[in-house]
Amino acid sequence: MKLSPAVVFHCVVFMGLSTFLPLYAQQRAGGSTATGTVTLSVLYFGGAVGSVPGGSLAGR
Repeated sequence: MKLSPAVVFHCVVFMGLSTFLPLYAQQRAGGSTATGTVTLSVLYFGGAVGSVPGGSLAGR
């Protein structure tokens, strides 16, 4: 039951970052859509890579 708020918080933060981080990157780079795409790809790749050690830590 203690894990549920953490999962909800993670989902809200990740969805917020997925929405606004590419838009922010596009605005800072002068409107390039490629910048937003790269930013979103890095975010998703970081989430995939981070889930590997996170899964082993959660198993303890």
